[in-house]
Amino acid sequence: MSITKQIRMYIGVGVFLTASYVSAYCDRTSTRTYVLNMQMGRVVVDPNLKVGDTIAEQTWDMRENSSAIYAYCTRNTPITASVTMPSLVPVGNKVYQTNVPGIGMKFHREGAVRMTYPDTFYAPSSSNYYLAGSKFILTLVKTAPVTGSGTIASGLYTSYGYIPNNNPFLVTKLDAEAITIVSPSCQIEGGTEKNVYLDPIKRSQLNGIGTTAGEKDFDIRLICSGGVSISGFANVNMTFSGDIPKNMNNRQGVLVNQNKSTSGAAGVGIQVLERKTNKSLMFNEKYKVGNLVDRQTKYLDLNYKARYYQYERTISAGEVNSKMVFNITYD
Repeated sequence: MSITKQIRMYIGVGVFLTASYVSAYCDRTSTRTYVLNMQMGRVVVDPNLKVGDTIAEQTWDMRENSSAIYAYCTRNTPITASVTMPSLVPVGNKVYQTNVPGIGMKFHREGAVRMTYPDTFYAPSSSNYYLAGSKFILTLVKTAPVTGSGTIASGLYTSYGYIPNNNPFLVTKLDAEAITIVSPSCQIEGGTEKNVYLDPIKRSQLNGIGTTAGEKDFDIRLICSGGVSISGFANVNMTFSGDIPKNMNNRQGVLVNQNKSTSGAAGVGIQVLERKTNKSLMFNEKYKVGNLVDRQTKYLDLNYKARYYQYERTISAGEVNSKMVFNITYD
């Protein structure tokens, strides 16, 4: 092989390598960075949630004019979604622990480009890039068995764009008190099961559908911890439910007799009423029973009464066993 041929071969290889290199870049337009304040307000944590469950989620539409172009990017340009808040700590599955104990954050974008932060998207072709039509989603996640209360720290939380430009398309932030976490909890004094025993009555004391006898008072006491900041509060609500007779409705507060054996009384159940108003409980309706503020421990005394209730024309003597379930919720 001559020297001349060798030189030609080296030159050819050099030209080939040079021609194969194409730089990836974004030309940023004059469109201003879209700044999103992730305002969620007061968020009450359901104490029944498990670690990893979603506490709350909010979606924001990118309400930009469809003609607003943020950049022209060439093929294979990396467009990066970054988590920028220094105090956030990754705890796995792209969830970040906040300054409030047990409260994590997860950031996501939906649209033509779908990303869970942090992530990098490589432009499949050279084109303009818009935010119009996309969505930003913030998910609050329970990260510990016991959650705290307070305001999630203010600051810049995420950035989305071409990093070398130092001029992102989208940033998200929290202003002061944009998200306040409230973690209330109530315990039932004496445990979660409560038995109410009515005194025996004579069959003759019930003489038609809708008649009652053997009234007895009972109480439910809640021991509640507000667990909130000075600016926070929580309403405590209760709902009641149970099996009702076929000819009754949820607003009459009557529970069917669950004793279907030969020892059970036919046609007789239990009616539950609010003692203060003397009105029957409405099943599956929400009752506000109190509110909590200022990290206080508060005792809520709820007063009711129960009595025998005839719900069929024909009745027989026997035992009456009814069951009512009550649930505590917060908002």
